[in-house]
Amino acid sequence: MAKPEKYKFIANLGDADPLESGGYFIYSTGVHRETVHDWSPKDVRHRAELLAPLVDGSYLVYIFDLERFKLVEGYLVPIRYDKSWPHPVERYDEWFHKELSKVAASMGQDPRDLEKAFTSKDPIELARAYEDVANYHGWENFDTGPVQLKRSEVKNPSQVRLQEGVSGIFRSFRRSNFLFSVFRCPCFPYNINLNLSWILNFFFNFSRNFFCQLGGF
Repeated sequence: MAKPEKYKFIANLGDADPLESGGYFIYSTGVHRETVHDWSPKDVRHRAELLAPLVDGSYLVYIFDLERFKLVEGYLVPIRYDKSWPHPVERYDEWFHKELSKVAASMGQDPRDLEKAFTSKDPIELARAYEDVANYHGWENFDTGPVQLKRSEVKNPSQVRLQEGVSGIFRSFRRSNFLFSVFRCPCFPYNINLNLSWILNFFFNFSRNFFCQLGGF
């Protein structure tokens, strides 16, 4: 059985006081050498956790993989794509690609720069690109079932990591880091992958909430 991937914290791109104003934490399985731009290119995975404060003092935590893409015939497709995949290349075009010009315009950016950022090996540049799209389309498009935590369930911001526990256990089965990676395969185009992942993600989130209530969380 494969060992769970170990992620290393590399940056908080959110507020300096994430408990008060929100944090955007970036992690990577890459090997850190001299600079953030010098990562091992093979089998590197990046992850983001958005800590969003709510008016009642609790937090929503969105967790998702920072998947890299590449441009093929003008389409933004998964980095693993090759011509042996069964469907035409346009079927694998990422869902937000067609509206990147609108996203870029809202941020005052050149759409070509934003498009290029999604192909970057730099996890910080990649995370910023996802942040721009999420701020425009909504963070729920990258994590359909965010975890809600009380302030007492979040560690000191200097430690950055969120506490484990019942919610933490279920985070390991989230669409972004398990279910979505299972169904994001060449056999299905993007929209079918997303629907299958959403169904299973709903099941695990329902179970999580049930057990959280039993445990008094």
